[in-house]
Amino acid sequence: MTLCPLCDLEDDPVSVVAEPSSRYRGYRIPSARLPSFDYGVGVFFVTIATRGRAPWFGVLEGGQVAPSWAGRVVLEEWERTGTLRPAVTPDAFIAMPDHVHGILSISAEPAGDVETPRRGVTGERGASWRSGVLGAVIGRFKAQCTRRIRERHPDFAWQPRFWDVVIRDERHLEAARRYVLENPTRG
Repeated sequence: MTLCPLCDLEDDPVSVVAEPSSRYRGYRIPSARLPSFDYGVGVFFVTIATRGRAPWFGVLEGGQVAPSWAGRVVLEEWERTGTLRPAVTPDAFIAMPDHVHGILSISAEPAGDVETPRRGVTGERGASWRSGVLGAVIGRFKAQCTRRIRERHPDFAWQPRFWDVVIRDERHLEAARRYVLENPTRG
């Protein structure tokens, strides 16, 4: 049981099983999101990896990450997330060489619906995400980072999805923050 599939902080597991479908190369990968949970309000620990785990964001040196230009871009975009989206408060963040970890708090906001991204999972045909839900926030973060990084590195890409954990209480939040801050020393 891990908080991050790329690392090793313990938490509740989420299992994902592919089901036959005519959509995703013969298989539809179901959402790992809890069907009854409101991802528009809460505190979340997220992990987002680069495609093929390519080390775009820097190198580990002496227990610290020496960020590359792309690593600085993802940090800037993480910090901008709260400015661009008033209901979102970014918390701890680290760009590891091939993935990022971050904590976001999302408060309720009156917002309209937005279309689900092309590769997103809606659950029901024609369903949509609200603009402030976790998937929409992370999708926009990834899009902004990709746009900027590809100005210099056209090969840059994220893995199609992201991994998240709902932070349940203050103790869990402190453990997640500690994990983010200490992550480079684990490498």
